[in-house]
Amino acid sequence: MSMILSSKVSTGRFLTCVAIGCLGMTLLACQVPATPQLPPMTTSSSAPVAATSTPVYRPDDDGLYVSPGPALTGSAVYLPLEAGPAGAFLAEVQERLRMRDETWLTESIGDGDTVNRTQGTLWFHAIGEDEPIGSLREHEVAGLLTELFAAGSRPILQGYFASRGETPVFVSFDEPQTLAGLDTVDVVTTGWQGESASFGDDFDSAPQAASWRFERSGTTWHWSSWSWSSPDEYSATVAATERHLMASRESRYSIYHVVRPENRWPTPDIAQTRDVPSPDGQWVAREISGNSQEIDPREPDTKLAYVGIELVHEPTDRRWQMNEHWQSGDIGSTTPSVFAWLPDGGTVILDNVICGDGCVSHCSHTLSAFDTETQSPRLLPYVGSDPTLDPTGQFIAGLGSGDTDARNELVVSVLDLATMKVVSAPFFGEEFGFLAWAPDGSALVFTIADQYEMCAEFPASHLVRFDIETAQLTALTTVDERFRRVSAWQPEGVLEVMVFDGGAIWVDRDADAIEYRSAATGEIVESYSPIATATPGP
Repeated sequence: MSMILSSKVSTGRFLTCVAIGCLGMTLLACQVPATPQLPPMTTSSSAPVAATSTPVYRPDDDGLYVSPGPALTGSAVYLPLEAGPAGAFLAEVQERLRMRDETWLTESIGDGDTVNRTQGTLWFHAIGEDEPIGSLREHEVAGLLTELFAAGSRPILQGYFASRGETPVFVSFDEPQTLAGLDTVDVVTTGWQGESASFGDDFDSAPQAASWRFERSGTTWHWSSWSWSSPDEYSATVAATERHLMASRESRYSIYHVVRPENRWPTPDIAQTRDVPSPDGQWVAREISGNSQEIDPREPDTKLAYVGIELVHEPTDRRWQMNEHWQSGDIGSTTPSVFAWLPDGGTVILDNVICGDGCVSHCSHTLSAFDTETQSPRLLPYVGSDPTLDPTGQFIAGLGSGDTDARNELVVSVLDLATMKVVSAPFFGEEFGFLAWAPDGSALVFTIADQYEMCAEFPASHLVRFDIETAQLTALTTVDERFRRVSAWQPEGVLEVMVFDGGAIWVDRDADAIEYRSAATGEIVESYSPIATATPGP
């Protein structure tokens, strides 16, 4: 079975924001002020730089480098400095560097919760060395920073690697549960200068690039180490940090997050929108998609597009931005969409969708609900792939992997939007899909593939029914080489079933036959003439 994990990144580009999700950075609903204001520059302003045919590997007037991607084994992605679970903290670090605030920086050193770390001690070492060449107490670090600032250091945060324990975390791609557990960032700063004996005999002056590690304990971030590489150069320092992390984690994957402050991002070039009005006509949920834009004109091959959801209250023209972020548009990018308005018009369900390529059968969905009365969002419990709203607007059902390691264990889950409780039942199969609801939301039917071949071909499958109240699964047909999917659940309790000879693939084609079966037992209903189509399958 092919599955892709979900993710989302919110950048907080507006002044009045409500954050939800762990660490307050997973999802933001931001009300746009009447006159939007950019935050103050964290560095000096740079003049526009003309686009070039090849990247320029030197800092601009603000001290920012282009992506060091060519020097890395993994990938490098551009990301707003303020984005993600660690974004607010990293923006604070950059501001304290700009202010040359050695007191704040040294007060963030170690809390004693990490093995081999003494309270108030910062490890000093060359990247990749097993043992640090020394450690500095808080007052010694303060003295070093004062010395380097006095020598003209103008440090700036260039980017970071993120992890959850020993597992790499990708802020632009990972699912909210993974992002919530992010607890370590290895931050690369540049712009250091001045002499100091603290760095050992190999350096006549302080290495101009540094790799700083910060670790989170509870809700507080602590500074644990200062390391450097030889050669002393930005891309070499990033590459050395990556090699060290990959070796220690036994991981073949890494993503370096190249950060830019908000005022260095272009004004979104909106290409198209899709409006979804609420049932009462008071609100519009607008899907926004932008054209690709150069994030740094010195690196023309790196382009991102702005996407998001805008909620508009029509009588007052008040607006909220939801799930907004910049994306590459490549495979695995997150696309915000409007899932559905609930029938009362007071709540809109929004979706962040990630799809793979080739023969991936399912996309991953992260759902959230925006309450128009309180103007606040909340993440919804995960129900799996192919989420589908029932006709009454009370339930969302989905299909996904089971909670155990048992081979081919899958699960059907149903979220009750009134209680926020999830009922589920496990089943075994190699694939699944084509969910259809009863008109009253009391049950649903879907197809289980008992055999699966490349590109989602189902040589053998059967239909099953799931009852919400009892959380029980009932087989409606036996395993058959003829593939069946429900195309409609008629009000009379009859299923309209499309039948495909020789199995089926996930490509639209005409059915070889239409069957009418009892929704309760699955038995064939003879001489049935449908009156109306009630709930078509996806």
